[in-house]
Amino acid sequence: EISLGLVGSEMCIRDRSGHISISHTKEWVAVAYHPFLPIGIDIERIGEKIEKVAPRVFNAPELNISSENRGKWLHICWSAKEALFKAIPETGIDFREHLHIVPALLTEEGYLSAWETRTEATKVYTVWYRIYNDFVLVCTVPLQ
Repeated sequence: EISLGLVGSEMCIRDRSGHISISHTKEWVAVAYHPFLPIGIDIERIGEKIEKVAPRVFNAPELNISSENRGKWLHICWSAKEALFKAIPETGIDFREHLHIVPALLTEEGYLSAWETRTEATKVYTVWYRIYNDFVLVCTVPLQ
């Protein structure tokens, strides 16, 4: 049995046998499943609009990245926050205030650390990412 519900403004699918997250962009769809942990996935097209929203959604450490890697970092950071938003079953999440990504040197594929401050638990998350030519893909689950 699969049920639908809202988490924040995102539609969430809950299956009694696990957690499912779905994301899409113009040409692509991504789906992630975990048998027992809340999971979030996001796929984003690489573009120039990210700089316009950056001051509203990223905190100071996330914005303090060298210009050489800034565009890729901001896309990964944005997607990580979108994935975290889907994995945290709470409302009222503010991307800048409640979702925190630990800055790191990026490679084509890798892992980042993140944490949330919206809940009393302030959980820590593992964030997997992959950078493609036209888009980034990010998936996250809480550490146990």
